[in-house]
Amino acid sequence: KRAFAMSPVCSTSKMCMFTSQFCQQNSTWRNVVNYGTNFPLVGDPSQLNLGGVNEDLPTLIEILKDHGYYTATSHKTHVQPIRKWPYNKGYGQPTTAAIATDYINDLVTQAGNRPFYMTFGIGAPHLPFRGIAMQQGVWSATGGLANDGHATNVDANVITVPNCWPDVPAVRQDIADYYGAIQCVDTVFGAVIAALQANGLLDETLVIYTSDHGIGLHRAKQSIYPAGTQVPFIMAGAGISQGVITKTPVSHADILPTILDYLGIPLLPNLAGRSLMPVLSGSATEVPGRDTVLTTAQDFSDGR
Repeated sequence: KRAFAMSPVCSTSKMCMFTSQFCQQNSTWRNVVNYGTNFPLVGDPSQLNLGGVNEDLPTLIEILKDHGYYTATSHKTHVQPIRKWPYNKGYGQPTTAAIATDYINDLVTQAGNRPFYMTFGIGAPHLPFRGIAMQQGVWSATGGLANDGHATNVDANVITVPNCWPDVPAVRQDIADYYGAIQCVDTVFGAVIAALQANGLLDETLVIYTSDHGIGLHRAKQSIYPAGTQVPFIMAGAGISQGVITKTPVSHADILPTILDYLGIPLLPNLAGRSLMPVLSGSATEVPGRDTVLTTAQDFSDGR
């Protein structure tokens, strides 16, 4: 019910998530050059002119690769130095169910007998909200904001506008388009689950559904208000109890230690998060000893 990013902007959030350390610990301080998804790497194309995580700090991808996992990603990486995210393969933007299905089928084939990990990145609902809606055929070219089109899978007249924004027609349409993009993401995510099931792997795959930050509008993205930091967070898989809902605040910092604990890989020292396995296994409904989590913004990333 209360899950939060460690930082309210793309790169710093991702780099914190993959290291379980805050910006002030891992030396990330702003959005960095987005390398893309051209994996496996040829040489070292890292670009550190805008910074990146400390060289001696292991990332989740490095750890999993060291333990024999086939690793892949899609859409974008947006982390540095990219040499510390040594994925075996990169895929493009999965905007439709058909593309998502193809990616999962290829992932399973490429992994072969190796266990696999994939960061299945979906660009939407990043601005502009229309991109994924156009790909899925749920976008009208007329009407909307300044007559530049609108999502057709959500009715702007019936939504509830969050109270941090004024309830005026333009904002109402913007929020409706955002919700429409989320529905398109759900279509892609559903295809991922269906493809894993069709390959006979769903029951032995740990699935984590989350976002790197909140909605990309004023008082949200780049802001440490809840609209910028609160994220969806759902986990399921073998050994995970069904229907467990925790109101304990959890953090992206918990992802790395949870995955390592789940896989039986020794935890690293100096992590900002902790394993959620007591909750996921059903032995607890709250994260023991936790009342709060921390999220931070940096002046250099225009945190407001």
